[in-house]
Amino acid sequence: QIMDFGLARLLSSVERAEKGAVEGTPAYVSPEQIEGQAADRRSDLYSLGIVLYEMVTGHPPFKADSPGALAMKHLTELPRNPRETNPDVPAGLSRVIMKCLEKSPERRYQSAEQVLTDLDRVEREISTGSIPVAPKDGPEEKTGPPAGIGKRIMSLAIGLVALAAATYGVYRFLLPPGPFDPSIAVLLDREEEAPPELGNLPRGLQKNIVEKLRAIPRLRVVPWEAVAGYDAQGLSEQKIGADLGARHLLRLNFRRVDHDLRLTAKLIDARLGKTTQPFLMDKPMEDYLLLEDQLTGHIAKALRVRLIEERLSKIKEGKPKNLEAYIHFLDGMNLLESDKDSARAIANFERAIEIDPRYALAHWGLGNAYEARYNSAADGGRSEDLERMFQAYRLAYDYDPNSPETNLGLGWAYFNERDNAAAFNHFRKALRLDPGNYTVNKDAGAFLRSLGLYDAAQKYLARAARLNPLDPEPLIQMAQGRAYLGQHGKARDLLKKAVLLAPDNILCLNAYAAQLAVTSRFEEAERAIASAETIDRKGRKLFFVRALLAAARGERQKALEFLGFLKAAEKATLEEALVYLLLGMNDEAIRSIEAGIERGFAERGMYLFGYPWLSTNPCFKPLRGDPRFESVMKKQKTIYQNELKKYEKL
Repeated sequence: QIMDFGLARLLSSVERAEKGAVEGTPAYVSPEQIEGQAADRRSDLYSLGIVLYEMVTGHPPFKADSPGALAMKHLTELPRNPRETNPDVPAGLSRVIMKCLEKSPERRYQSAEQVLTDLDRVEREISTGSIPVAPKDGPEEKTGPPAGIGKRIMSLAIGLVALAAATYGVYRFLLPPGPFDPSIAVLLDREEEAPPELGNLPRGLQKNIVEKLRAIPRLRVVPWEAVAGYDAQGLSEQKIGADLGARHLLRLNFRRVDHDLRLTAKLIDARLGKTTQPFLMDKPMEDYLLLEDQLTGHIAKALRVRLIEERLSKIKEGKPKNLEAYIHFLDGMNLLESDKDSARAIANFERAIEIDPRYALAHWGLGNAYEARYNSAADGGRSEDLERMFQAYRLAYDYDPNSPETNLGLGWAYFNERDNAAAFNHFRKALRLDPGNYTVNKDAGAFLRSLGLYDAAQKYLARAARLNPLDPEPLIQMAQGRAYLGQHGKARDLLKKAVLLAPDNILCLNAYAAQLAVTSRFEEAERAIASAETIDRKGRKLFFVRALLAAARGERQKALEFLGFLKAAEKATLEEALVYLLLGMNDEAIRSIEAGIERGFAERGMYLFGYPWLSTNPCFKPLRGDPRFESVMKKQKTIYQNELKKYEKL
C-alpha cells in the first residue's frame, strides 16, 4: 500500500489517455483517477487518508466484492467517521483523515505541508499517547493497545506524508455502470398549468435536460421514462425522492414571456424537503437549447460535480436545429406514447422532416410510427409499413450513426427482416454508446429474449428495471423468460411486483393470473382474472388464462371451450400447446409446437419454443421420449447453440 504513492506521474501521457483506463490500486485509488483524470499530489493525499483510516480502525473505509464495485464506492460513498468504529481515535486525527478522503481534490489538503501542520497540532493535543486500534480479525478485544501507540501512529503518519511524493502501482480496469450519488430526478412543476401554446414543448425540454444531465459522470439521473409517468401531485418532496430513488429533485416550470421562453427551476434536497437553489432564466424561443445547456452547467456547479463537455457535445449532436420541427417531433411522439394514433403521428414526423430533412430523430420517430401501425393491425400488418419502417430507420441511422435511438431502430428493422447478425451489431453498438440508458437495456434484453436466449436477456432487463423501477415492462419480460425456463415461482413473483406497479395493466394481470394457475394458486388466479375482466371483459388473453386455469384444475371440457374462443380470435399455437399439455393431449401439443416453430416469428415477432424452453420447462415432461418431440428438440438445440455463440455477449 505504501508503494502506491506517486507512480501515476511517471506513466506516459499516452498511457494515461488510454480510453477507459484507470490507474491505481483499487483499494487506495482516488476518485479523480477512477474518472480518468490526471493524478497530482492531492491524489496521493487521498491514498494517505485510506492508509491512516486502516491504521486506526483495522480496516479500509470501503469494501466490495469486485474492483469495479470498490471503485464505485470511492466515487459515491462517504466513509464512516473513524471514531464510529473506534471511539478512542482523537477527534483531531479523525478530522485529518476525513479531509484527506474528500471526494473533490479542491476540498482536500492541497499539500503535504498542510497535512503535517495539522498532524503536529493533533500530536500536541494527545495527552495520554494512546490510540486503541481495532484488530483486523476475530472479535474486538476489550483491552487497549500498549501505551504510546498513539505517538507511534502519529510518527508513522508523518513519515507517510513524506512518502506521498514517491511511487504507487498501476491497476487498470473499466468502470462498470452502476448507481451513483448524488442522484437527481427532473420533474415538471404541475402546480400551474403550462400555457397551451407551448403544447408538448415542456415535456420535450424536460427530456432534453434529463439527457444532458447524464453528461455528468458522478450524477445518477432518474430516466425520463420514470419521471414522465410519475404523478407527484400532492406528494411531499421526501415521498417523491423515496419513490424515484433520488436525493435531489429539479422542478421545472416553463412560461412564454413575449417572444422569450422563461424557465424557473428549483433544486431541492429531497431528504430535507428544502429548496437549495432557485433558477430563473429567459431565452428567445429559438435559443431554447442554450437554456438547457446553461441549466445543466448550473446544476453541475450546485451539486459540486463535474460536467464532461465532450459528453454534452455528443448528446447535442442529434438535437434539432429548428424549433418548429422539434415541436412536430414532440407531437408525433406524444401521439405514439399516449393516444397510439399512428396516422397522426406519421403526419407530424413527416412535417418535421419536411422542415429539417436531416433531423435524425424525426426519421427515427417515423420508423416507430410505421412499426406501431404494422403491429397494431388486426390482419397482421401490411408489408409496405415494414418497408417504410426500414427506410425511415435507415435514414435516421445515416444522418446520426452514433445515436442510441437510431441504432435501436435499425436493430429492430433488421430483426423484423430476420437478419439477426445485423440486428445484433446495432443493439451492441447502442449499448456501447449508452450503457446506462433505460431504453437501450430494455430493448437489448427484449432482442435476446425474442431469440430464445432467456438467460442472457435477464442481465439487460434487470438493469432496465433498476434504472426505471416504476415501469412494469422489464419485469414482465423477465417473468416471461423465467416462465419459459420453467421457473414459474420466480415468474409469478416478478409479475406480482409488476401488478403492484401497474394494477390496471391488462397484460400484467393476465400474465400474473397465468402463473398463478400453473403454480396451483387457483383462488388467487380467479381474483386476478376478475380484476382483468373489469378492465377488458372481451380481451382475447382472458380466454387463454381461463383455459389455462381450467386445464390446471383438470376441467377438460371447460378448458377446450375457452381454447376454442381463443383460436377463433387468433392462431394461438403458443397458448394452445400449454393447455393441451396440461390436459394430457400430447399429439395436439406436438402439432401446436411444430406450428409455433414454423409460424411463431411471423405471428408473434419472436422465435417460439426455443431449446431452453423445451428442455427445462416441466410442462414438456410428458413429451420426453416421444420421437417426434425428440426430433424437434434436436433441431432446436442446434439452432440455439449457434445463436448462443453468436449473440449471447452483447
